[in-house]
Amino acid sequence: MTDPPLTALTAATTQGSDDPRAPADRPDPADRYLDQGRLGVGGMGEVRQVHDRFLDRAVARKVLHARLIGDARARARFEAEGSMTAGLEHPGIVPVYDRGARPDGRPWFTMKLIRGQTLAAAAAALSTREIVDAFARVCDAIAYAHARGVVHRDVKPANIMIGAFGEVLVLDWGIARRLDRDRRDRDDAPRDPGDAPPDALTHAGQAIGTPAYMPPEQIDPRRAPLGPPTDVYALGATLYRLVTGRPVHPGCTRAIWRAVLTGERPTLDGAPDALRPIIARALAHLPADRYPDAGALGAAIRRWLDGDARRTEARRRLRHAAEHRARPAQLRADAAAQQERADAILGPLPPFAPLDDKAPGWAHEDRAAEARRAARIAEVEYVQALHAVLEADPDFADGRAALTAHYRERLLDAEAHHDADRAAEYVALLRGHDPIGQAEWLRGDGAVTLVTDPPGAAVALYRFVEQRRRRVPVFDRALPPTPLIDLPLPMGSWLLRITAPGRHPVDYPVHIERAGRWDGVAPGESSPHAIWLPPSHAITGRERYVPAGWFVSGGDPDAPDGLPRRRVWLDAFVIERDPVTHGTYRAYLDALVAAGRLDDALDRVPLGDVTDKDAARAYRRRDDGTFELDQAFGRALASDWPVTGVDWSRAMAYAGWQTERDGHRWRLPHELEWVKAARGVDGRLFP
Repeated sequence: MTDPPLTALTAATTQGSDDPRAPADRPDPADRYLDQGRLGVGGMGEVRQVHDRFLDRAVARKVLHARLIGDARARARFEAEGSMTAGLEHPGIVPVYDRGARPDGRPWFTMKLIRGQTLAAAAAALSTREIVDAFARVCDAIAYAHARGVVHRDVKPANIMIGAFGEVLVLDWGIARRLDRDRRDRDDAPRDPGDAPPDALTHAGQAIGTPAYMPPEQIDPRRAPLGPPTDVYALGATLYRLVTGRPVHPGCTRAIWRAVLTGERPTLDGAPDALRPIIARALAHLPADRYPDAGALGAAIRRWLDGDARRTEARRRLRHAAEHRARPAQLRADAAAQQERADAILGPLPPFAPLDDKAPGWAHEDRAAEARRAARIAEVEYVQALHAVLEADPDFADGRAALTAHYRERLLDAEAHHDADRAAEYVALLRGHDPIGQAEWLRGDGAVTLVTDPPGAAVALYRFVEQRRRRVPVFDRALPPTPLIDLPLPMGSWLLRITAPGRHPVDYPVHIERAGRWDGVAPGESSPHAIWLPPSHAITGRERYVPAGWFVSGGDPDAPDGLPRRRVWLDAFVIERDPVTHGTYRAYLDALVAAGRLDDALDRVPLGDVTDKDAARAYRRRDDGTFELDQAFGRALASDWPVTGVDWSRAMAYAGWQTERDGHRWRLPHELEWVKAARGVDGRLFP
């Protein structure tokens, strides 16, 4: 029988004659190696772990069996194995460290000791791709031997080792043969397959090798000379066994050899479709029909690993798809432009306007609708093109990423436009496309960072939920004191209520987009902006403090003339909680009268039309000179209604009066301040 594979062997070099240590300094071989136990036993010898006292390391030493000490042919074969292995210097082939003979005359040689397992044992825990990748490196090692004129003759899963660090080693070169020999060994003579024992055969007068991996010319050398195609056959049988767990030809040795010698074609069931042609060629009955050597087989295996044909076609299809990627967005932009023109024409027209006046606007609406339909069709065509990429190569990462990016983009767009139905559609598509890879992103968990001035503030977390068509904050939990750095937070809208002794409570809204981070880092800065907590006396009950930070502006689909959606940073500001009412504004006018500024007071009475100075006034004077609401103004007014009919200059004059009265510098809020105060930070709709 062939020797079993060692549990660990790899490359090193022998001690040369130029070793700096003098020969007299070297320990006697009998004293040099300390035996540490048996590793394995084979037909030719046994392998033991020994400690090399000279180099202070553990090695494996193979020694000829004592019962074969008088067998000259066995001794010659054993010594040839050591020489053969030592002459093959390749990372995937185990060379020899040292050689010699025991006092009883039995030859031995040492090899490096490696911890690992055979590929046969490891295959169950490996994917098909990992098995084939390891097999490709086996082909590399055998190809090197073929290039040196050596045929292994016993390639099988049990003779391939996976080292602890992923190295792949071809073991047991005990029956390897050099192709330049002038004669065959007498033990290569054929025997009747029916006489073969059920396992590997190495005894004199019997065919050499392992039955399940032997090609016809190895079973019966009269058919064809041995050569690299002999190992190619064994490699094909090895690969099939590794990826399926089954032998090429099942049954006993007699059944296997009969199938091989009669040229029975194996079905190769269970092997991946793309691998079957490669395995089938390696297992061809005639050597000339196989790959010429292990290098050619390895190249075919690597083409399978690289997926050249599939990936080339997939890349071509992806380039075709990319040419159409921008078209849906272009058509949607065209539709928006046409709708804008339609609104400009139809907006000023009353419902009863003549049809001829409406016709140009309707034409633009029709073109807008046509562009929207075309955009939808173009989007479907783009998705179909991406599916075609994955049909060419389901594992093509760029194709899968492109489809993932498209689904994500459309999902984010749907969420930005508050389109729950469309968002649900793309969530389902993403889950179907990549359920594992997109699970975390679809869950949407993000993080929030909050730094306060002063630090150590208490934080209560509220989630905004919809109740009766309004978003209201509902308490969720208490958070640790500030600072909060990358605190995990599910996607959605939240309110962080910040409190600290001697400080006015601060409401800090945050919006966590899908897998997003709310870090409070201002433009041009690298660290979070500290939220200032005003002193308790600084904010009155009629005022609201809006802390610095980001917010979403624009993007309202129901605002035809609205701005595009964008994130904007605003510094902190204070704004009055309620609009200026008629009651507050009349108090302002009365204060002007009391200060002897009657003309100013009369000029600043709200008008029915701010563009017409002669328009009706909303207030009238009482007998004592103060103002009251004029109920004959044209519509009923109430003191707690927001004041109207005040132009910019009059509003700024009112702000100046407020500044003089309480010492704060009041002004009109600019547009972005008003939007943030009214809509919050998450782009919610506001009438």
